[in-house]
Amino acid sequence: MPGNKGFLLLKSRLTKVVQQEVLAAARAVVKQAPLFRPTMSSGQSFNYSMTNCGDLGWVADRHGYRYQQVHPHTFKAFSAITR
Repeated sequence: MPGNKGFLLLKSRLTKVVQQEVLAAARAVVKQAPLFRPTMSSGQSFNYSMTNCGDLGWVADRHGYRYQQVHPHTFKAFSAITR
């Protein structure tokens, strides 16, 4: 929509069943790779918590910003990306 500065709500794009499947998949990712709060190289924490999935996850800490193969706190591999 021209001039719309908000967002566009697409009603009925995802059925309730599909929404529940997406939520279940997200919960499975977080179960294997818990949410963590990245830290800037200055030591200040970001204002959000996050996790990753796939072969590499983005992390930030006093050593800088990078992609790595394991969770920064559990040191386990991130969840695979599934469909």
